[in-house]
Amino acid sequence: MPTIAGINGCMKAHPLKGFSMLAPLFPLIAEPKFDGGRVGWVVEGDSVEGYSVDQKGKFKFNVRTHGDFSKVAEQIRRPGRWLVDTEMFGGNWSKSSSLFADRSADKTLLRFIVLDAVNLDEPTMTQIARRETYGNAFTSANFEPVEWRWVWTPDDVKAAISEWTGLFEGVMLKQPNAVYGFGKRSWAWIKIKPFRDVTVRIVGFHEGENRNTGRLGSLACVRIDTGMALDVGGGLKDEHRDRIWADRAWWLGKTLDVKIQDCPDDQFVGRSPNVVRVNDSPDPRLSVKLRDAI
Repeated sequence: MPTIAGINGCMKAHPLKGFSMLAPLFPLIAEPKFDGGRVGWVVEGDSVEGYSVDQKGKFKFNVRTHGDFSKVAEQIRRPGRWLVDTEMFGGNWSKSSSLFADRSADKTLLRFIVLDAVNLDEPTMTQIARRETYGNAFTSANFEPVEWRWVWTPDDVKAAISEWTGLFEGVMLKQPNAVYGFGKRSWAWIKIKPFRDVTVRIVGFHEGENRNTGRLGSLACVRIDTGMALDVGGGLKDEHRDRIWADRAWWLGKTLDVKIQDCPDDQFVGRSPNVVRVNDSPDPRLSVKLRDAI
């Protein structure tokens, strides 16, 4: 792990709770949110090390354990001490994961979108000062600065969501006067991931593991609109899993309304699916929203 004291990860965003919370924060910086994998690069002069980042923002492991990143790392070697916060992107989430996991893969096929560049000798520099001073400092063959714009109203935010949805995972909002928080989740960054509802048909059942052994783990489904397959397990409580598993023959072929992350159909069958409503049921309680009843 990095030898620089206090550098234990990258800053993570909180999800938007509602547009009303944005009113006292405008103006904000808006960026498209790429759907790849987070990598924090710690630069100390000739030393450049990249670290995978977990869900809490902490560094997990050195990327060198997943192959030869030397041709990538050498592109951002420079004097001083830096944290270069990036999103590793291979075209979509699946391609990014495959390229990263394959130790023999050419890592120069990955792009690294620079979300932030923090001069570790100036840790209290604000977001907008970092952007204006160092925003293009790490541009190279495999590193590129993230696109950004000012947003002044909720309508501006909705316009960015409308423009970027279908091309990216969502939208990131950043408070311009905030300092960088190493290895923690902060309201300085706010993420927006659009979702949509689709209808799916149940075609099979997967038994759960560990605490869900002996009950439903997930439902094997196909989307009615595209015919693409996806497994649905989110939104189900223990009692849902027990009842469905015990009466699998009845549930086979039934339809569900499912909320999925809104991503391009040619890239994703539906990320983060959650059951919202059962459309047919032998029990009236199962016809309402699953998250609230049965």
